[in-house]
Amino acid sequence: MEIVKDIDQHTVCTADPFRGLIVRKTKRENIMIYLPVGGEITFTIESNCTIVRREGHSLMHVNRYHLPPD
Repeated sequence: MEIVKDIDQHTVCTADPFRGLIVRKTKRENIMIYLPVGGEITFTIESNCTIVRREGHSLMHVNRYHLPPD
């Protein structure tokens, strides 16, 4: 499992690109998601947005950015 961090280096989730597994643990819940090849998930936490996309059977692409102020 690889640790995925947001643009401010806070841990967002862990990812296993071979299985397509994304795991997000918070104080209140644990979320497990299986992504197919080409699938993606977006995490928005405070003013940070992190997009995890499964590009192939062994590759996850992560895009991180700050959200614009309201």
